[in-house]
Amino acid sequence: MVVLENIIDSVVQITRHKEEYVLAESLVTTINQLLAVDVILLLEILFVETDDGVETRSSIVAAGGSEAIYNDDNVATIRSTARDVFNPLVEKCLDQQDKQVIESSAYSAYVLPVLNGAKIGYLLCVKHKTLSDTDICIIEGMTQVFANYLQILSEGKHDTLTGLLNRRVFLEKVNRIIQFSHSDASMEENDRRQLHTGEKYWLGIFDIDHFKRVNDTYGHLYGDEVLIMVGALMRECFRAGDLLFRYGGEEFIAVIGPTQQAAAIMVFERFRLQISQKHFGQIDQVTLSIGLVEIHADDNPTTVVGHADQALYYAKEHGRNQLAVYSELVDAGKIVQPEAKSDIEMF
Repeated sequence: MVVLENIIDSVVQITRHKEEYVLAESLVTTINQLLAVDVILLLEILFVETDDGVETRSSIVAAGGSEAIYNDDNVATIRSTARDVFNPLVEKCLDQQDKQVIESSAYSAYVLPVLNGAKIGYLLCVKHKTLSDTDICIIEGMTQVFANYLQILSEGKHDTLTGLLNRRVFLEKVNRIIQFSHSDASMEENDRRQLHTGEKYWLGIFDIDHFKRVNDTYGHLYGDEVLIMVGALMRECFRAGDLLFRYGGEEFIAVIGPTQQAAAIMVFERFRLQISQKHFGQIDQVTLSIGLVEIHADDNPTTVVGHADQALYYAKEHGRNQLAVYSELVDAGKIVQPEAKSDIEMF
């Protein structure tokens, strides 16, 4: 009876959270509290397009267990466990799209895929001296609760018209990018190397030029069709791992990276040209103006969007159907970068 009460309480605790990464940490904490395992890791699986095709990469989003207290002093140990114990299972799990188990004389290891939509979004990895059938049943049950609730949250994160991510989740996603941009001990060596070679994350904000004229001339239903087509073209033109938002009205945002400035400009310019060459039915041409900004580790989402908005406004005021880069405009003296404000208030 006590075990049942603990499980019910754990389900309640998991479903209290509405942010994906807090939910992920809650899953790991819950399973560890119920089973007191040696190691439990939750890996986020990212699908990254490269010149050789789509690669899968993983990063640890939550860790627990008696051998995996997640702090700066223990990061190397956790990564070593992930590499030596779980990596072979992870590769098989991704390849076969199904759970994997290893039993040895020293421990049991278990990797369970968590679907986020049609793709594997996470992998739950558990290592313990022994994992009984009951233990595995608890792990699978809690993970399924997590997956089901993740799907419910996902449905609330998308714009109903275009299917892109909506403004409500923009803050969460960009905050996550900003945290990742900090080159500290919590980052994988490969990620630090990327950021140190000038590859950054980039945010582009764009809207449809003269969209009010479209609505006034052809009606709002036709205007909605244009928005739907722009959203569809975004999914076609950007990579699988890029974050695509309908920010509001005819305004959209794409966050890409890590990549260098020249590559980021090329990506957004290619998208702008593809939109301008697309046939939109009764309209001869639809064009976009774009403001592009680099995401810095000391930024916040409001600052990033504000800078991108300044570049977008410049592009619209100087002919439309063009891309403007915030840093280039500041360097050229075409817009003024606000001075950093002190945290000290004088009375």
